[in-house]
Amino acid sequence: MKRLQTILMASFLIMPFVAYLACVAWFSVNAPFWDDYPRLLESVNSILQRNTLHEQMYFLLIPHPSGHLPVVTRLIMLGEIQWFGGIHFTHLLIAANIGWIATGLLLCAYLKKQHGVGWRWLAPIPLLMAGITHWEAMDFTLTAWQMYWGGCFLALLTLLALEKRHGFLAAISAMLALFLSGSALALYPIALLYLLYRRRWLSLAAFALPSAIVLPLYLQWSPIARQTSMGTPDMLTLISNALVFIGNLISTGQYDLSALTGVYCGMGLLLMVLGLYGAMKTQGADGLKLLLIYLGALALMAAGGREATAVSRYSMFSVLTAVTVYSLFAMHMHRRSTRPWLPVIAMVIAAGLSIHSYVSCIPLLRQNHHDRSLSIQQFTETGDPAHLLWWDKPRAAGILKDAKDLGIYDYRKAVPATTD
Repeated sequence: MKRLQTILMASFLIMPFVAYLACVAWFSVNAPFWDDYPRLLESVNSILQRNTLHEQMYFLLIPHPSGHLPVVTRLIMLGEIQWFGGIHFTHLLIAANIGWIATGLLLCAYLKKQHGVGWRWLAPIPLLMAGITHWEAMDFTLTAWQMYWGGCFLALLTLLALEKRHGFLAAISAMLALFLSGSALALYPIALLYLLYRRRWLSLAAFALPSAIVLPLYLQWSPIARQTSMGTPDMLTLISNALVFIGNLISTGQYDLSALTGVYCGMGLLLMVLGLYGAMKTQGADGLKLLLIYLGALALMAAGGREATAVSRYSMFSVLTAVTVYSLFAMHMHRRSTRPWLPVIAMVIAAGLSIHSYVSCIPLLRQNHHDRSLSIQQFTETGDPAHLLWWDKPRAAGILKDAKDLGIYDYRKAVPATTD
């Protein structure tokens, strides 16, 4: 009976994520978009067109202008070609979004197994994480891999591994995160300072030795200067931008989120205060406390990026912050039977925010699906690169033709013949 109850409750936790993944599958298009052209498809083309290992490594390690090195994403695309004969962007998008789902499930498993948090206290986590406030990342292959696997899952795995004294696992996870997303740079000082503070010398050695090899390689190809190339704003702007980054939990149904900047700033401040309070009241849970520090570091790193803090594609970090703060409170209060109504309130709030995100953002995903399908159809029919969704349209056309000639992506068969 207890096993059946466990299966039923676990199924209940997974159901919101099933809805989320169905949404991803429904609106995904088997077509590159924007930076997918030069940073993924062109790089893979160039690797396959070269005969020497030196040249292939060069194109594998070409950085994104923002400083990211999407090496893992390129390797996954090469693996898809090897195993399945070609690239399918819908499959890549579904696999990328699974990283977000895996983040939520890993967090729930940690709370359940390590701290005995009950099922009803876990329920708000998938309800909130199944929202689609970060719709811009959901159907953008490069960004989805960068954010969901690099910025979220592997970062969480690294920090939880540090808590459990698995220094080598943390080093491997951080390395994979770094070669997906430059935001993983923040993991290294956090990890080293934590291990020094805890005097975990064996774990420190297991983490530091591989990192001493990985970091110089990364910095050689993607120097830190790229990460700060946009300059540093004044202190007030820096703080307000960071708070907006943290508090971006409500969808507007538009690309422009500036109308809610004040709301985001207030929500970010509230989450910071609650996070500090929860961290002080909760014993243990070093991994979650380190996760809050990491998310705060990301907010500060993004705060110099002008509009970067108020765009939907970074909203998953706001959601992860809210979930982490809630998790700290759940750990502290789940054994107190005097407040059984708290997880119910949390479920209502989480469900409300998620439902609102679907109502607000599905029209935007539908428009994306239409525009991307139509762009490939029109290019197939006319050969005119003006329809392609990247600023350098002639180059995008050349990338598509090279991929077709290599037999790895045939744009002529990528999307249905007609689009509603």
